[in-house]
Amino acid sequence: MLKELIQDGYGIKEDLNCTEAILYGANQVYHLVLNPDSLKLVAAFGGGMCNTRCYFERSKNFR
Repeated sequence: MLKELIQDGYGIKEDLNCTEAILYGANQVYHLVLNPDSLKLVAAFGGGMCNTRCYFERSKNFR
């Protein structure tokens, strides 16, 4: 469910980075009931590790 949501472009319209899209999507699909402040914490992790590019930037569904 989450995989399909992300592959369909979830978060692009909202301008979410890849990490935000995953957590916001998981929150929606799995009904995690995370508060908005908790969701905002992941914004800093969207740059990837060691300057690697995000999977979503390489995928055909990215913007």
